[in-house]
Amino acid sequence: RATSLARLGRASCVRTADYPRRVTGSMKAPLDQAGSTILGTTLIMDRQKTAPPEVRNVVNFLRNKAQMKTRTGILGGQRVEYFKGNAAIKAVLSPEYAKLKNVPPVSNEEEADRMLHSFLPYAFFLRVDRGEAPPAGKDGPAPRPLQVVQMQMFEKDMHYVWLYEGMQLYLKLAGLGGGGALLTLLRFR
Repeated sequence: RATSLARLGRASCVRTADYPRRVTGSMKAPLDQAGSTILGTTLIMDRQKTAPPEVRNVVNFLRNKAQMKTRTGILGGQRVEYFKGNAAIKAVLSPEYAKLKNVPPVSNEEEADRMLHSFLPYAFFLRVDRGEAPPAGKDGPAPRPLQVVQMQMFEKDMHYVWLYEGMQLYLKLAGLGGGGALLTLLRFR
């Protein structure tokens, strides 16, 4: 736990207009109110690759092991998962987080807030505003529309969309394993 929160100190707000303006491949990246491209696949991957190992460890914990409550929303015409800032703060204050190695130590809400705010430039998650809930259909409530907020800062009462899919290798292996199991069942049926 050599990393101190002082090194991850709270910088000023990060504006989405400060993100590079670039659309990648066939993906039409959603635009925020200022017209800045922020969700291009290559941009996100580049930003996430520059994250220090301590940041990656915390994000992997939040995304895969913390069991934070997530909801489904619509951002740029695609279904995405989002969470409330308070859930992330509770997760990094939990005993499970305290047992992790190579993560910044966190002892109170203020430190957790400061640490999570320092992760915003790496684009693992971004702050969003939720739109009005559409009328519920026969399948239950419809996902809320989400819009990226221009001024990025971490606050416990706000919502954040996940731009990080977690451990890709694990997901691919699980998919291959499930497909293999299905083929085996069909073959010996």
